[in-house]
Amino acid sequence: MYNTKQQKAILGYIAENTDSYITVNQISEHMKEQHIKIGLTTIYRHLEKLIEQGLISKIKVDGLNGACFKYGQPEERAYFGLKCEKCGKILKVDCSHLKLFYEHINSEHKFSINQNKTIFYGICKTCSVSAL
Repeated sequence: MYNTKQQKAILGYIAENTDSYITVNQISEHMKEQHIKIGLTTIYRHLEKLIEQGLISKIKVDGLNGACFKYGQPEERAYFGLKCEKCGKILKVDCSHLKLFYEHINSEHKFSINQNKTIFYGICKTCSVSAL
């Protein structure tokens, strides 16, 4: 499979952010910061190739236009998302306290929450520190 400098840069950026779901806009901004000239169409084309190679996975997050991308294959375990309302970064979290919350909602309120689509909104550490 033919790998270009652009494709390696995209994969490298996604791999550096393994605890996050990365949007095309975040990739585009990062490429600009790194002085790598690449258009959105080319980013999408490289992302599709990386998905075909099994190097990244694609997920749809409600409330976001377009998809998000994550290094590696989709995980069997459910993770929760934490979305920063300032920078838009989405962190994946595996927290036993949230699992207890879901169990409580299910047993006490007879409602089963889809853990794969759960996103909590707030302000990330980086944005809260920069606001000081």
